[in-house]
Amino acid sequence: MKYYITADIHGFYTEFHKALEEAGYFTDPEPHKLIILGDIFDRGQEAVEMQQFVLQLLEQGDVILVRGNHEDLYEEMITIDEGFPVRHHKSNGTYGTALQLTGYDPGLALIRNFDFAEAAQNTAYY
Repeated sequence: MKYYITADIHGFYTEFHKALEEAGYFTDPEPHKLIILGDIFDRGQEAVEMQQFVLQLLEQGDVILVRGNHEDLYEEMITIDEGFPVRHHKSNGTYGTALQLTGYDPGLALIRNFDFAEAAQNTAYY
């Protein structure tokens, strides 16, 4: 079994996919798995694409996920902070990721923070 290892993708799906292509991940004929060492989301604008790709890998049994600090931040924002974008959630990109994955309008997310938090909890990322 061959392993491809990456970390800190931060929602930059296009660049991540290109790096996997360049490493031969998609054309490797040998059995292989991808190991992602945390921080899958936050900062990049391709959270939906990243989530779809990771879910596909999970369904195929082709990925091992290790939780990182940005996964912790997501959980903190939608549980402890009840969907409110505390300053560090905005600066780290956590709030933006939750908006992308839920499809919530930023203004509505502020007004209906409990609904927003619940929607964020219903994403595959959570």
